[in-house]
Order: sequence, then C-alpha cells, then structure tokens
Amino acid sequence: MKDWDLIVKEVLNKGSPDATYNYVNRPENKSVQSQPKDKNKKSKDKKKPTSKRYPLGAKFPNVALTPREAECMVRALQGQTMTKIAASLSLSTRTIEYYMRKIRQKTCSCNKSELIEKILQSDFMKYAEGLKRPG
Repeated sequence: MKDWDLIVKEVLNKGSPDATYNYVNRPENKSVQSQPKDKNKKSKDKKKPTSKRYPLGAKFPNVALTPREAECMVRALQGQTMTKIAASLSLSTRTIEYYMRKIRQKTCSCNKSELIEKILQSDFMKYAEGLKRPG
C-alpha cells in the first residue's frame, strides 16, 4: 500500500518543478529529480523557407504561382490531361484540379482554355524556364 501512495503522490505532483520521483522497482530504491523546463531559454529562430514564386508579369500584377501550380501549368500548356499531370507528379487528380482551380481564380479565368490563353499572353514562361520538363 505504501508503494501505491508514493505512485499517487508522484502523479499528483507531476508538473511541479521540485517534484521527486521514486521508482520502487529500481535497485537500491534511488530517487530521481525531475528536470524543470528552463523558461528563459529561447528557442532557435526557425526561419520559414521562402518558396520560389513564378510571377505572371505586367498583365497580371501581384499574381504569382506557387512551384506546384507552376509545374501543373507547364504540363497543361504541353497538352497533358489532369490524369497525366497527376501521374507525372505522383499526386492525385483531385490535387491537380485544386491547383488548376487556384490558378483560374488568380487569373480570373472561367475555364481551362481561357486560362491557357491568358497564361500564354503573360510572361509566365519567361519565369518558368527553370522548371523540370517531363521526361
């Protein structure tokens, strides 16, 4: 019963910085002091990596595509279907549809053919030169 009381006491005092934990099954019944968290310790500043954006040029100011959107757009410009784009990027067709819908929203296009027409009139291909071409 004594061991059970110690366990209950340890559980109830778990968050306390000065709590002592006794492990009854350990040889010599050694006590272990818990380490309190250092509240003054500053976490390392993790900089969020900035992803490259692909602007559409002067005809579409303040509009830029994400890398995935740009990859999808390049493949769509080459005449690939949503299914082929999905297979080549190892993504689902629904994900490709989502990317294409976001691009249509950014360019205020009603459908895929209007989107392609607007993209061809923009400076997108000038900025997308570095994208990997499907093999």
